[in-house]
Amino acid sequence: MGVSMTNRTRTFLLACVIFLLAGCGAEDRKDRYLNRGIELFEAGDLIKARLEFRNALQIDDKDATAWMMLGQIEEDEQNWAQAFGAYTRSIELDPNLIEALVRRGRLLLAANQVEEARLDAGLALELEPENPDALVLRGAIERRSGDIDTALADIEHALALVPNHREGLVLLGQIRLSQDDVAGAIAATREAIDSNPNDTELLLILGGIYETLGRTQDALATLRQIIEIEPGIISHRQRLAGFLAQQGSLDEAIGVYRDAINANPQETELKLALVRFIAQNQSLEQAGLEAEALLAVNPQAHQVRFARAEIQASQGDVSAARANYRTVMDQAGLTAAGLEAHWRLAILELAQGNPDEAWTLAETVLNEDSNNEQALLIRASLALQREQPDQVIADTRTVMRLDPTSLDAIRLLAQAHLQKEDFALAQDVLQNAITLAPTEPTSYLDLARVRVLSGDLNGALSVLDELLRQVPGSVEAQNAIAQIQLGQQDWTALESSSNRILEDNPEHPLGYYLRGLLLERQGDNENAIAAFEASIERAPDTIEPVLALTRVYASLGRFNAAERTIRQLLASSPNNITASTLLAEILVADERPEEAREIYQEVIRFSGQAPAGYLGLAQIQQRSDDIEGAIATLRRGADATERNDFLLFNLAVLLQQSGQDDDAAALYEEILASSPGADVVANNLAMLLTASPDASRDQLERALDLASRFTNSTQPAFLDTLGWAQYRLGRYEQAATTLARAMAAGEPFAELEYHLGMAYLKTGREAEGVKLLQRAIESGTIFPGIEDAQAALAAVAVSVEER
Repeated sequence: MGVSMTNRTRTFLLACVIFLLAGCGAEDRKDRYLNRGIELFEAGDLIKARLEFRNALQIDDKDATAWMMLGQIEEDEQNWAQAFGAYTRSIELDPNLIEALVRRGRLLLAANQVEEARLDAGLALELEPENPDALVLRGAIERRSGDIDTALADIEHALALVPNHREGLVLLGQIRLSQDDVAGAIAATREAIDSNPNDTELLLILGGIYETLGRTQDALATLRQIIEIEPGIISHRQRLAGFLAQQGSLDEAIGVYRDAINANPQETELKLALVRFIAQNQSLEQAGLEAEALLAVNPQAHQVRFARAEIQASQGDVSAARANYRTVMDQAGLTAAGLEAHWRLAILELAQGNPDEAWTLAETVLNEDSNNEQALLIRASLALQREQPDQVIADTRTVMRLDPTSLDAIRLLAQAHLQKEDFALAQDVLQNAITLAPTEPTSYLDLARVRVLSGDLNGALSVLDELLRQVPGSVEAQNAIAQIQLGQQDWTALESSSNRILEDNPEHPLGYYLRGLLLERQGDNENAIAAFEASIERAPDTIEPVLALTRVYASLGRFNAAERTIRQLLASSPNNITASTLLAEILVADERPEEAREIYQEVIRFSGQAPAGYLGLAQIQQRSDDIEGAIATLRRGADATERNDFLLFNLAVLLQQSGQDDDAAALYEEILASSPGADVVANNLAMLLTASPDASRDQLERALDLASRFTNSTQPAFLDTLGWAQYRLGRYEQAATTLARAMAAGEPFAELEYHLGMAYLKTGREAEGVKLLQRAIESGTIFPGIEDAQAALAAVAVSVEER
C-alpha cells in the first residue's frame, strides 16, 4: 500500500516552507537595507542612509553593524550623545567590533574620559595588536596624559603600517605644534592633505594651525578653499564669516552670506544662517529687519518666518511672534511646515504660562502625526505638570522607540517615575541617560536629587563625585554637593568643598559663600562678613549671600547695617518672601514691632498662599497679648494655604496654651492624617491626651498608640510622653523603665521628674519617688500635674505617720 500525505501533513509542511522562506527573505531584506545604507553613507546622503539602517534594525534590532553605522551618522551630525549610545549598543551586541570600540574611544577621549577611552583602545588592541586606528587612539590618549614619547611611538608604529594614515598624521601635527615645531606640524598635516586633497576636515585643521600662528591670510585662503570644495555646506561659509567677524571685517562677513544667497536664491538655510549671524554679531533688531526683508521677497519662506518669530519672542513681542506662527499655520495647513508652526507655537504658549493652549496645539499635531517627537515631548511635559505620569510614560516611550537616545524623553520618563514614587525605576532611567551623555551634568543632578528624595544622601554624593570626575571643576556638581553637606551640617566636608571651589573657580561666588558660612559658625563674624561681601561682589543678584550677610549683621546687633543690606535686595526683588520676613525679624529684634507688623501684612497681601506672613504676624500679636488676634490670623492663614501643616501646628499649640484642648487635638489629628510621620505632632497630641485628668480609656489608648513610635528613641521628651501614656493606662513597671531611660537620655526637667516620681511610688520605690517629686516641686517650674505631685507627697507623709 503506498504512503499518502494527509491534508494536515501537507498544510504543516507548507507552513514550514513559508516560514523558512520568510526567514530567508527577512535576512536578505536586512542585508539589502544595510548594504544600501552603507552606499548612501559613503555617498554622503546621511538622511537616506539613516532610514536604511533603521529599516535593517526593524528586521533585526541586534545587528551590531547597523547600530555602528547609525553611530557614525550621529557622529557626523555632531549628535555626540546619540553616537555614543549607538556605538555602545553595537559593542554590547558584538564585543569584537574593533571599529566601534575605536570610535567610541575617540568620543570618550573628546569628553575627557581618559581612562574609559584607554579601556576601549586596550580592548581593540587585544583583538588586533597591529590595528593602526587603535594605535593612534592610544597615542592620542597618551598625549592627553602627558606621555609624549609613548604617544609618538604609537603614532610612528601606526604610520609604519599605513604611511598616509589620516588620524595618525593629524595627531603627529598636533604634537609637533605643541612642541613649537611649526614646520613639522604643517608638514604632517599637508602630508595628510596630499593623500586626501578634498578632505575639508584636514584643511580645517590646517586653517586652525595658521590661525594659531597668526597667519591670518593663510587661514582665510584655506577657509575659502574649503568652500570651493564643498560649496553647498553652509557651515563652511559660517566658519569663514565668523573668522572675518573676529578680525573686525563684519561687512565682509555678511557679504559671504549675501554672495551665497545671490547665487542660490531658493536656499532657505543660507537666509536663516544670515539672520542668525546678524543676531549674534550685530543686534536682534537688525536681524529682525533682515528677516522682514527676506520675507518681503518670499512670504512663503517658513523657516525664515520661524526665525523672525523667535527674535520677536526674545524681544518680548509675543503677540507678533504668535502672529507669525499662525501665518505659517494658515499658509501651510497641516503639512510638515504647518505642523512645525503648531508645535513651535505650543512651546511659546508653554513659556507664556498657557498650558491649555499648548496642549491643544500639541494634540492637533499628534492627531495628524502620532509620532511627532516635538509634540510628544510637549504633551509629556504638560502631562507631568498635570500629574498624569502614565501619559508621560506613554509619550516618552513612543519618542524613545523612534530615538532611543533622546535625552529629553529619558529625563521626562524619569520624572514620571519619580512622580509615581518609583525611585528605583527613576534611577535606572537616569543612569541610562548618564551612559548616553557622560559629560552632561543634568542627568547626574537629577539622579542625585532622586537619591536625596529616597534618603540615600551618600549615594547622591557619589553621583556628584562621578560628575566631578567626568567634568572637573563642574560648578553644578560642587553646588549640589555643598547643598547636601549643608543639610547634613557636615562642616568638615563643607570646608573641603569651599577650598576646592575657590581653587578650581576662584571667581565663583559659591566658594566665598561657603567660606562665609564656615567662618560664621566658628564665630569669626568679621571675616564671615568679608567672605559674604566677596560672594555678593561676584554675583550681585544671588540672594543667599545677601541673606547670610544680613543675618550676621543682625546677630551682632548691627541692625542698621542689616536693614540697609536687606532693603537693597528688596529694591530689586520687592516680592521676595524670605527677604521680607527677614527684614521683619530684624525690625522685631530692633524693638520696632509695628513696622514689622506692616511688613508681614504686606507679605500676606502680595503672597497670600505663603505661610511666613501669617506666622510672623501671629507672633507679633501673641507678643502683644492679642491671643485671639493671633488665633484668627493663623486660622485665616491655614485656610489661605490649603491647610499648611506648619500653620496648623502653630495654631494647635496656641489653642492648647489658651486652654482650647479639644480644638487643638482636632488640629493635631488633621496634621497626622496628611503627615503621619510628624513625630513632634504625635508627641504633642499624645501628651495633651494623657495630661487630661478626665481622659477616657479610648483617648489613653490613642495616646499610647501615638507614642509607641518612640520606643527606640533617645529623645527625653519623646520617652517621657511614652512613659506617661503607659502610666496612665496602669502599666507602672513599664512606665518606670521608660521614664528612667528618659532621665538617663538627657538633662532632667520638672515634668519628667514628676512622672518618674509617680511611677516609682506605684512600683514600691517610695524613697526615690518622694525625692523626685520634691525636686520637681522645688524647681520653681509650673508644670501640668504639679497639684497631683503635691497631693502625692502629702499622702506619702500621712502614710509614713500612720506607720
